[in-house]
Amino acid sequence: MSDAPVVKHTKSFKKYSDESRTEVVDACRQWAKERPDRFQIYEDASIVKVTGIQADVDEMVADLRGRFGTPLPGEDPPEK
Repeated sequence: MSDAPVVKHTKSFKKYSDESRTEVVDACRQWAKERPDRFQIYEDASIVKVTGIQADVDEMVADLRGRFGTPLPGEDPPEK
């Protein structure tokens, strides 16, 4: 087993803003809750933030983009 430190990554979604989409926030929250061994969830009145290793966060984001389109709320449009 490697002694290298595990680097955690986060993805946050605002709950109350012009760019907020309730269905994306709910899907993010549900994704993380279904995988408690892979994600930690932080939630307050304004955001939902999930934390995990990069590969897990990337997998969640790819799933959300497939379901809700690109860009996700809060992301810049893809470069052409």
